Amino acid sequence: IVLFNSIPLCGFEEQAFTSDVLLALRLGFRYKIGKMQYVKFTMNTGSFWKVEDVSAVTDLKKAIIDQAYNGISLEYSASIPRVGPLSLSVSLPVLSKDEKVSNPASPIFYLSAGHDF
Repeated sequence: IVLFNSIPLCGFEEQAFTSDVLLALRLGFRYKIGKMQYVKFTMNTGSFWKVEDVSAVTDLKKAIIDQAYNGISLEYSASIPRVGPLSLSVSLPVLSKDEKVSNPASPIFYLSAGHDF
């Protein structure tokens, strides 16, 4: 059993949102562009609440859709002999409900190479 108090959303830093109640929806499409090479497009949305705020949520459309954080990501991945998987992605927030998020329009880049140890 694995329990999380945070889920990553495209366009936002890891651990940017932590809370008691988390709801996220992710949709992705992966396309093979060559031998062991792929391009992946991902969209996601998520909302977060503290336990004490859940009982106060009466309008689910407003709480889940209108106030959600949204992001998109584009990733290139390949399998490299003797190194393992390589991936490079760039992600952006689409909408931000909270102006306190620092520089929400900045792209976030991730690079991963090799196997986890």
